[in-house]
Amino acid sequence: MSYKESLFFINTLILIFILIVFSHLSLSKRNNYQINISFANNKSNFLNDSLVNKLLIQKIIKPCKQKNLKLDLNKIELFLESLPEVQNAEVFSYVDGNLYAVIYENIAILRVQQEEFYLDFFGNKIPFSTNYTPKVPIFSGPFRDEKTLELVHLSKFITRDNY
Repeated sequence: MSYKESLFFINTLILIFILIVFSHLSLSKRNNYQINISFANNKSNFLNDSLVNKLLIQKIIKPCKQKNLKLDLNKIELFLESLPEVQNAEVFSYVDGNLYAVIYENIAILRVQQEEFYLDFFGNKIPFSTNYTPKVPIFSGPFRDEKTLELVHLSKFITRDNY
């Protein structure tokens, strides 16, 4: 290599290093991200955007006070999936620094009147909601956990019948 080529190569490496350091410093200072919540099929029944946003801010983001680069998205997903109304949640972040959450809600197929909850397709309990009351069959007898699967199968059979 000639002197000019080596000087150009060294200057290019220095410039790349400076750009990397500058971008790292600017991204590490970024702490103001926005949470964008969307529901699958653009339909939210038991939850709404503001409720999920408040839960995320209170339970996950504010106590940690972490920068966006150090925020654990898996922890946020697990928190959302631990809610009884949520079947699945996907949380991701784009380069713009904003957080995006796509939430798939459970679908109620049976209402247990005395215990005040709904059952979904898998037999999971969904608590009553002030936001939404689904039109599903009502079970009004003594409820036992052993009979959950039988009630779910019966409710599926009833909803499949067109009559």
